[in-house]
Amino acid sequence: RMGKQEKRVHLHLTPISIAEVLETALWSRMEGRGSVTLISATLANSGGFAYQRERLGVPEEAIECLEGSPFEYKQQAMLYVPAHLPAPNSAYTSVDQLVDEIEKVLLLTEGRAFLLFTSRAMLNSVYDKLSSRVPFPLFKQGDLPPNKLIENFRLSGNGCLLGAQTFWEGVDVQGDALSCVIIDRLPFAVPDSPITKARTQAITD
Repeated sequence: RMGKQEKRVHLHLTPISIAEVLETALWSRMEGRGSVTLISATLANSGGFAYQRERLGVPEEAIECLEGSPFEYKQQAMLYVPAHLPAPNSAYTSVDQLVDEIEKVLLLTEGRAFLLFTSRAMLNSVYDKLSSRVPFPLFKQGDLPPNKLIENFRLSGNGCLLGAQTFWEGVDVQGDALSCVIIDRLPFAVPDSPITKARTQAITD
């Protein structure tokens, strides 16, 4: 029996590749029993799924189909990169500069935006400064469960949702409620994390 002052240690194991796991848990178990359908809006690269097939251990006989996007990006979308701001490195732009730029964009889009951050600290700092500067409802990750935040965001009609990690992928808000996505920096994996180091080592070996 552990005393109240004793500390617990939790170990988490992350496989470098999940191909072997899926072979045991899925592919081999489905042989002769039916089919498996994998669907994604973003995982193709270079005109195919070769990279993902290798990562997931998809059997060679599996059929793949790549459909083009129904969106006319040149007519329906615009990419804006504020080149006048400092690059996001060790001399990263100040929160005030970032909030000034975000405010301008939100006023143009009349809210209806996701603001995605790679740092919780930056998310909270922007939220604190932005809350008194824009006339749109703000929703911050952590205040409510993710599903409730998305629901409130949709119902608001012109809200702005500030999030990290959870909201970077797998979130679908259709219609005019979401018309703008703002990101503070591209979410590259931390190069010195144990899993990134292990995967890099596996590639070079």
